[in-house]
Amino acid sequence: MSLYSKKKSMRLFFTLFTFTWFMGVSIILSAQTNNLKPTGSKKNIVVPVTLSPDSSSKNKGIGQPKDPQQVVLKKSSDSIKMKAREYFMSAGKKAENKDYKGAIKDYNKSLSYNKSAITYTKLAYAYLLEQDYDSAIVASKEGMNMLPKNFEACTILGIAYYEKQNLDDAFNTFQKACELNPTNPNPMVHNYMAAIKFLKKDYKTALVYYDSIVMRDSAYQEVFSNRGMMQHYLGNYQDAISDYSMAIKIDSTNSSAYNNRAAARIILKEFQLALSDLDNAIRLNPEYANAYENRGKVKLQLGDKEGACADWTKSLSMGLETSKELIIKNCK
Repeated sequence: MSLYSKKKSMRLFFTLFTFTWFMGVSIILSAQTNNLKPTGSKKNIVVPVTLSPDSSSKNKGIGQPKDPQQVVLKKSSDSIKMKAREYFMSAGKKAENKDYKGAIKDYNKSLSYNKSAITYTKLAYAYLLEQDYDSAIVASKEGMNMLPKNFEACTILGIAYYEKQNLDDAFNTFQKACELNPTNPNPMVHNYMAAIKFLKKDYKTALVYYDSIVMRDSAYQEVFSNRGMMQHYLGNYQDAISDYSMAIKIDSTNSSAYNNRAAARIILKEFQLALSDLDNAIRLNPEYANAYENRGKVKLQLGDKEGACADWTKSLSMGLETSKELIIKNCK
């Protein structure tokens, strides 16, 4: 039996992490981070100006500043905030168009005018999508420094650690993310935590996390396919088949779910059903080497030795070295 690669099957792509790139709130009040220093001097950074009511003025009742110099300071600070927002919005548009390098450049420009938690966090996310995980770590930490309860930055930090295979740091960070959002835990965070437990071969704990996701969000895209793998590794093959079937129901184009369901059915000697699943997996993904190898095993069990050897030759040509041993053993 060959399930498709553990690493591949459990890799939870960060593109599923949906952010709103445009947020209708002031840049300086939102949550995100990076560590670039502002280019302006301290006196050009936003300075709060206290306005006093002017009882003698009837012009909209706004009042006048006591010191004329404050007007200059306010204009300067407004100009800085406008430039920061201009680059922030430009970066958001570029990110929407998947120009993440351009977004990174503009977020950094925005930060040079005004440091903001939301800008740092958006920057961290853009770095994440560019697979620059070290920079994503730095930026997300800055976001958390500016806003300690910054759930989004905490989650990005966990994903960056995960992608760098710093599994312990990733797990601890995701735990913190859960603490920051205890009443409404993000299923994606639990999905990553389960993946970490899987990679550490703690299948029972991983299963617990997947169960918790199903309880909160039964339509989450990957949970059934991943939970099926935990059931499979624990020897619960019928439960695995049920989860793979649910994954296919949610996404009928999930070729890996077809392949993995077939793998469970091979163990249960349900060869005809396994063959149908593998045909579907290959139809959906003609370059699926593991599916060819599994289908070869099924065909051999059904008496089609020639077809089995053809499938193993195909999977070997795709670089699946385990097929070589099957050919040597069965295709003389």
